[in-house]
Formats: sequence, C-alpha cells, structure tokens
Amino acid sequence: MAVDLQITLSPKAQALLANAQQFPMNLLKAVRTTLNYELGLAVGHIQKDRLTGKGPFPAADGRLGVRTNRLRQSVWQAPAQIAGNVITASIGSNVKYAAIHEYGGAFQVKAHKRRIIAFDRYERRGRGLVKTQSGIRGAIKSYTINFPARAPFRRGLEDRLPRIGQALSTAVVQAFNPPAGAAS
Repeated sequence: MAVDLQITLSPKAQALLANAQQFPMNLLKAVRTTLNYELGLAVGHIQKDRLTGKGPFPAADGRLGVRTNRLRQSVWQAPAQIAGNVITASIGSNVKYAAIHEYGGAFQVKAHKRRIIAFDRYERRGRGLVKTQSGIRGAIKSYTINFPARAPFRRGLEDRLPRIGQALSTAVVQAFNPPAGAAS
C-alpha cells in the first residue's frame, strides 16, 4: 500500500533549489563572458607587443617586425561558444603566412624569372646622354627558405595566462557566491 505525502518547502528553500538547477548554465555563461573579455585583451597584447616593432628580432624572442601591417590587422577573436558543458574560444588570423611564423617550417619558392640589372649604359637622347638601366631576364632556380617557429600567438597568450586564470577564478567564485539578496 503506497502512501502519498506532500512536503512543502519554504519560499527561500524553493528559491535556492531553483538557483541550484540553473547554476551550471549560469557558471558557464559567467566563464564565457570572462573568456570573451580576456581574449579580447590578449588579441590587443599580441598586436601591440608581439606583432609590432622594427625587426629583425631573434626567433627565440617570439616577435615579428612590421613590414606591411597586414598580419597585425588580421588578428581576430571568435566569441566563446557553449556546447553542453564545454566552452570553446579561439583567436587567429586569416593571413596565409601567419601559420609559418607561428609553427615554423620550410617554404618552397618555385623557379621563376627575374630581370637582372646587368650594367648601366648611356644613350644619346636629344642633345645629351641619358643614363639607362638595361638588364637581362635571368632564370632563378627553386629554393627553400627555413622559418623558425616564432609563435607570436602562443607566446602572447602565455604572457596573459596568469591574468586570464585570475579572471576566470574570480568568475567561478562569483558564480558560487552570488551577491547578497540575489537568492532570497
């Protein structure tokens, strides 16, 4: 024989229970918000401190000098996404040569032709002589350039890791300890 009993919780207990059910999503949202903010700061740090300056810099330094500003302007941050209990975020660049600077490797230059300035000569034009350049088309054989891994993105993130960890820790603690009066 089954007996149905109904227990009524106090309003404060019901509110705490409702907060406990919403807690995992609130925690993930707090971490996502903090991660978006901190990665935005990391992108700025990479642009300012890792992709700026007059090079050449040693490979161990992890910095690249500016030539055209294209790589520095192309650094982007994708907003953090929540998928289940996992948060993913990324930063990167769509410039083709960013990967070779980040990870290093060999780059093959194809054989090509180039105008080689062979000598200077003077031609008679009008009443005087004019110095002209003449050249011949020379064949350049294919060759390989070896790039060391400078890793400006990884090193820029490593520079910011202590601050990112501190900010995420603060977000988690605040999610566990909401401001007074929020759960009543």
